[in-house]
Amino acid sequence: MAPVAKIKWTRNTWVNFIVLASTGIIPLLFYVAGYAFYLDLATRLVCLAIAAISLNLILGYGGMISFGHAVFIGIGAYAVGIPAYHATYGEF
Repeated sequence: MAPVAKIKWTRNTWVNFIVLASTGIIPLLFYVAGYAFYLDLATRLVCLAIAAISLNLILGYGGMISFGHAVFIGIGAYAVGIPAYHATYGEF
């Protein structure tokens, strides 16, 4: 059986590790400190960043046009907007 390759801790590896660790630690600090606005803002940014990265992969590397991304974001906005409207104005 071959030995497992060891990770070479270069500067780039350390930077990637710190960024990955901070994406897990910073939201927990916001939650513990009670900063609900910043936690909500960070959650929205991460969701939109995931959509943007996937659209970049499809358009940039694949060369395909995707209307599905806009549809899924629109359905999500509609699914959140209608209950929020009814919860705010109390008309069900």
